[in-house]
Amino acid sequence: MKKILVLLMLTLASLTGFTQGVNFDTTLSWAQIKAKAKAENKYIFIDFKATWCVPCKQMDANVYNNAEIAQALDKDFISIKVQADKIAADNNYVRSWYEDAASLVKQYKITGYPTLLFLSPAAEPMNRAVGYMQTNELKKLILDVKNPSKQYPALLEKYKDGKLKPLEIVALSKMAKEFKDEANERKLSRDYINNYLINQPDSVLYTLKNLHFISSFVTSKDKKAFKLFYPDPTIVNSFAKVGDFKSWVVGRVISEEIVDSVIFKDAAHTQLRNPEPNWNLIANLITKKFGSAYVKSSLFGAKMGFYFYSKWKNYDKAAKAAIDHYGIEGKGMGDPNAICWDLFFTRINDKEMLKIAANWMVNSFKEDTRPEDFDTAANLFYKIGNIEEAIKYQNKAIESEAAIGKRANRPVRTEFTETLAKMKSGVKTWAN
Repeated sequence: MKKILVLLMLTLASLTGFTQGVNFDTTLSWAQIKAKAKAENKYIFIDFKATWCVPCKQMDANVYNNAEIAQALDKDFISIKVQADKIAADNNYVRSWYEDAASLVKQYKITGYPTLLFLSPAAEPMNRAVGYMQTNELKKLILDVKNPSKQYPALLEKYKDGKLKPLEIVALSKMAKEFKDEANERKLSRDYINNYLINQPDSVLYTLKNLHFISSFVTSKDKKAFKLFYPDPTIVNSFAKVGDFKSWVVGRVISEEIVDSVIFKDAAHTQLRNPEPNWNLIANLITKKFGSAYVKSSLFGAKMGFYFYSKWKNYDKAAKAAIDHYGIEGKGMGDPNAICWDLFFTRINDKEMLKIAANWMVNSFKEDTRPEDFDTAANLFYKIGNIEEAIKYQNKAIESEAAIGKRANRPVRTEFTETLAKMKSGVKTWAN
C-alpha cells in the first residue's frame, strides 16, 4: 500500500509540476558561485534580503514557492540569497558570507530590500528590481533577463547606436536608476526631455508627472526646458501641490553647477578652498547668474555639505551655520529631526547649541508627532542635563510608540523604554 501511495504522489508531482520552491544555494562561496556560473553557462540570481524585511519574507511565502518561478530559475540560474544585516542567530553559512555580502551590497549600491539582481554567466549586471514582486512580474523579469534585446548592457549599446525610440529611452533611464547608474540615468533623461518631451503640445507636456521628471534632471544648459522654471515659472507652479518648482529646480541647479564645482571637485577652483571655500565669492557667483534671492538658502546648503557631509568635517561650524540660517525658533525648518539628531545630538557638545536644537524639536511638535521626534527632544534635554524634561519627552515617545503599535497591530519597539531606563540611571545615551 505504501508503495502505491509513493507512486501516486510521484505521478501527481510530475503532472502538477510540484516543487519545494526555488533552489537557493546554501553551500558555495561567492567565488565558487561565479566559477560555477561561468563553467555551466548559467545566469546568477541574487536576492538581497535583510532579516527584518517583511517583503523579503512575503517573497519567500508567496513567490519563490511557485512552481513556474522555481523551474525557470533552477533551469537557467544559480540562485542565492545574500543577507545584508547580521544577527546573533545567523548560522555558519550566513556568517561565512559576511565579508562578501558587505562587498556586494557596496558594489551594487543596494539600499532597499528585497533587491533582486540578475547577472550574466560572466557576472555582469543584466537587470534588477527593488521591492516585493508579484509572481507574474517576476516571471516577466526572468524572461527579459534571458532575452538579449532586454538586457541592460545590450539596451545601452542600442541607445549609443541611435536605435531606441523616445519611450524606450525613458524606459532605459528608469532601468539605469535601478542600477544606480547615475551618469547614464541623467544622460538618457536629458536626451528624452530635450529631444522629445519638451517639444510635445502643452496638453501632453504640462502634467505633474512630466514636470516632476523634468525638474529632476534639467540643467541651465537645457535652455528650452529650463525656461519652464526660470525666470518665470507661472505655468509650472500652477501644478505644484506643495512649494514651488522654481525654488526646487534653481536650488538644485545652483548646487550642482556652482556649489559642487567650487567645493567638492578638487581639480576645480582649488584657490577658493584655503583652508575652506571663499563663501563670499560663491555668493557672488550665485548672484551673478541667478540673483541675490537664492544666496542665503544656497550658502546654507553649501556650508552644511562642506562642514557636515564632506570629508572636511567641522561639526561646530555646521551647527553654527544651521543656527544662523534658522534662528533660535527654527522657523521654516519643516522636519528638524534629522539635523537635530545626526548633527546636534550625535556630534555637538556645546550646551547652548544643544538647547537651541531641543527648542527646535519642541516647536515642531504636532498632534501626530512621531515617537522618534519625542525621543530626539528627550535625548537633547538629557545631554544638556535637564533630566526632568528628558524623562517627560521620553515618556511621550513611549506612549506614542505604544499607540502606533496598537493601531498597526505590530510589536512595540523597546528602544524607547531602554533609553528611559538609561536616563533614570544616569547612563550616557550618546557616544561622543
